[in-house]
Amino acid sequence: MKKYYKDYTADLKVTDDGKIVRKVKYVGDYYEYRLDEKEYRKMRGILFGTVILDLILFVLAGLLNSDGSFQFYILLPYMFSLLPMIFLLWGYISIPKKKKIMEYSIYDKSFLRVKFSLVGILAAGTVTTLSDIIYIVSSKNKIHLLNEIGFCIFNLIIVILSMTVLFYHNCIVCDKRNA
Repeated sequence: MKKYYKDYTADLKVTDDGKIVRKVKYVGDYYEYRLDEKEYRKMRGILFGTVILDLILFVLAGLLNSDGSFQFYILLPYMFSLLPMIFLLWGYISIPKKKKIMEYSIYDKSFLRVKFSLVGILAAGTVTTLSDIIYIVSSKNKIHLLNEIGFCIFNLIIVILSMTVLFYHNCIVCDKRNA
């Protein structure tokens, strides 16, 4: 990927039979989680649980078919929260199964992607929740209040879960290592 080209160098060598062989060597920074093996498994479990719970809550909120979910200013941030959830899943999948030293590209696609995905879910979920609260207050006599409050509560749980896991993620240290 062009984003990581500075982290690699190519060495060209000519073999005895005249063929040119190109060897690519990593010259960038290395990163490593400052966790023991037990804490590392716990971190992966927490992130996996977050991904699954976020997706379940997202689907359940959509299945409520609340009146507010047909309002553009509620539907738009609600649908945009799906994208960071997918990136969170990709970030989780990119985290190495065993603790090891990572190149910058792996660090970026796992540790940083998880962090920014959680921030995206938090932002979109907060906007959705606040928009739904405004909708509930402004049209409380014309809506199915139970469905609307359920939709709001599901989104609020997504926000609280993402905020909690983001605080946990920020406590995890991923150190830069020398080669």
